[in-house]
Amino acid sequence: MAVSPVTGIFVHTSTDVWKVHFDNGDSLGVTGSHPIYSLDANGWVLASALTTDSQVLTKSGHATVTSVKKQSGSQKVYTRTKSVGEIRL
Repeated sequence: MAVSPVTGIFVHTSTDVWKVHFDNGDSLGVTGSHPIYSLDANGWVLASALTTDSQVLTKSGHATVTSVKKQSGSQKVYTRTKSVGEIRL
């Protein structure tokens, strides 16, 4: 997978923020629509679709989800944009 530079960051709020904890001690705070690579599904799934014991791909290998919980209220989130050729994602 090619790495492309971040070209912008948008800060906004969301009521769809999930906290995901992993067996390696790492955790993620992401929106429910954030894609996570699932080894169980052999493809990308939404963060909100993860369950305890889901196996996911990480930058250092893989990890098991130990908990996933939707956060209450409105949370500040950051959306990164990247340029791919002439297309801005």
